Amino acid sequence: MISASRPLSAEAVPDGTLLTGFNSAYAQAKDRAVPFVCVSRARGCWTVQADLDTAPAWNGMPGLGGFLCRTCECLVECGLVSPESSATATYLVLYGLQDEPAARSLAAALHAALHGDIKPLAFFG
Repeated sequence: MISASRPLSAEAVPDGTLLTGFNSAYAQAKDRAVPFVCVSRARGCWTVQADLDTAPAWNGMPGLGGFLCRTCECLVECGLVSPESSATATYLVLYGLQDEPAARSLAAALHAALHGDIKPLAFFG
């Protein structure tokens, strides 16, 4: 279940590997008007996705697009995610995480940052 009031813990980040899980988590985030995050596994690696189109109130936040892009760039430069990772003003996809715990921790840290707490994300940079 996606909470509207606080960031998700690593354990609560939805698994979007199967389309049904992805669609269910996305619909819950949209219904609650909160940022969507999930992890998924493909080709032996894990991916983190964040989408703010589910959270209209977040889209108007000044500097949010720049924040997502800088986060992606930093994680690519650090070697934590693959260079194919990308970000736009409302969407972030981070490819190439080696295991599920790392993907879940990064997704939870990103979700916390979108709620105003950037300290957990600083651990990855």
